Amino acid sequence: MSEDHADMNSWYITNIEEPIREHVKLLRSNGFNTLTSCGYQMFIECLYIPDGEIQRLDTILFNAGYRNYTISVTVNRIEGSLFGEHIRIVFEEALKGNEL
Repeated sequence: MSEDHADMNSWYITNIEEPIREHVKLLRSNGFNTLTSCGYQMFIECLYIPDGEIQRLDTILFNAGYRNYTISVTVNRIEGSLFGEHIRIVFEEALKGNEL
């Protein structure tokens, strides 16, 4: 085992909880930048790089003058089938009662 490989394994053992560790390793080894994870609640948050339709949506909103909004992407797979995938946009100004 190379020293770099041993150092990386040590990093996972030190920083990532056992129940979620292999999942984090899988994502990171395939180019996903993981931000946080929890072995108790079994979740991983990854840096999302906007592309395709998400990037187009963001550009449309920004060019229309919106400056404070959140775009969330949800994809659910239940028993192997895709279910309820959606994009949610929250406009911060509307939550504060300000003009858009």
